[in-house]
Amino acid sequence: MPKVGEHLLQLACVRFFRQYYPDLYRNLWHTNGRAINASNGGVLKGMGVVAGVSDLLFFYKGTLHGIELKMGNGRQSDEQKEFEQMLKANGGRYYIVRTLDSFVNLINEIVKNG
Repeated sequence: MPKVGEHLLQLACVRFFRQYYPDLYRNLWHTNGRAINASNGGVLKGMGVVAGVSDLLFFYKGTLHGIELKMGNGRQSDEQKEFEQMLKANGGRYYIVRTLDSFVNLINEIVKNG
């Protein structure tokens, strides 16, 4: 289950993005479902859900940006570190965002500079 703070941060980030970049709303998405129980987890895994994928993915001008949301001193899991390395090795970019302001600045910078 996502931590309440990270869940609320994600909601705020997506709300900002949809309000200020409505033409790009399909470029930002959340991929992983949350397993409710073992059976549901097995179904999600069978459907292609992979542990460690960033909370938000933003595809812009040919680059996939992985945005991991963390609160306070929250740290990446081993799976998240592996995803970060895989994404970077394949030309993507990876960020850890801890506040709405950081997300806003990051998205504005990506859109401005590609």
